[in-house]
Amino acid sequence: MTINTKWFYIFIFFVQPCYAIENLSMLYDTAELEYWKTRYLPNMTGVWSEDLYRYLTDEEKSIHDEIGFHFALPQDQDKHGDQFSVAYSCDPGSITYPPLNVKLIDDLSIATAFLQKSGDFEQLNEYIRKIKSLKTTSNSEKLNLSPLPAMGIPEDIYEQDEYVDDVSQKLLKTAVVWLMAHNLGHIYLGHCDNSGAEYANKQYVEIAADRFATEIMRRMGVPPIGLSVYFNFVAQYRENPHSGPHPISSLRLRFLAEHILDNKSRFLVIDTDELDLEVMLNGLADALVNVADSLEHMEDKRK
Repeated sequence: MTINTKWFYIFIFFVQPCYAIENLSMLYDTAELEYWKTRYLPNMTGVWSEDLYRYLTDEEKSIHDEIGFHFALPQDQDKHGDQFSVAYSCDPGSITYPPLNVKLIDDLSIATAFLQKSGDFEQLNEYIRKIKSLKTTSNSEKLNLSPLPAMGIPEDIYEQDEYVDDVSQKLLKTAVVWLMAHNLGHIYLGHCDNSGAEYANKQYVEIAADRFATEIMRRMGVPPIGLSVYFNFVAQYRENPHSGPHPISSLRLRFLAEHILDNKSRFLVIDTDELDLEVMLNGLADALVNVADSLEHMEDKRK
């Protein structure tokens, strides 16, 4: 199925800074996350140990072989307090990938594919603003806060609609693979003691890992279209996108968009419809620039 690239043009509407709910795991019950961890685990370990691995150079494989991959629920994490961001450590080499990250991106991808048909992405942005505006939530509110019920989208819509299933799977899988490769890139590139670095230095560290991940995706022949969903969420949800693990900025996103466009011809050698792929890559770059523009507006207001 050819993907309609209209979805890449997601308009971002920022509000004044406000408190986000303290813990994104409050969007889902513990039992629900346990269930999805079990469902996702075989695919996640397969992506890490097989799908990603086969596209690495021998030198990259030697680093990969030394890294422990952990798919850990919030209560299983110790020093990784951020229960959404993928975390890495160099000594010993490890990557901790939260099931919450996969579940939330999965739901947001389904919502994006569903809403693409009407072009009403403001409903998605309203949802992100809603959960950002809530500092705490009671157990009774959880079902109203998880993405699909909150937006009135049937939770089994992917079983009813072939287009939604196809598009959402592509968004989810490319986001997951790119995030794995990004964190592998941090370790491979020696970004092992970055906690005390200046913000500007952190951004260039992130840019280097972005390029590493995008190069892996290019070797795979898969444009990382899921980044439109991931960065749209993170840019709007975080109280301060410059803080936390893997800080983002307009500079970082513009570099990433530019890198994708500069390497279009390298993606286009893949055996696929060149026109469709070029439109897809242009759409992805435009989506990243769109998020960058919104971040830049927010950055100017903070000065």
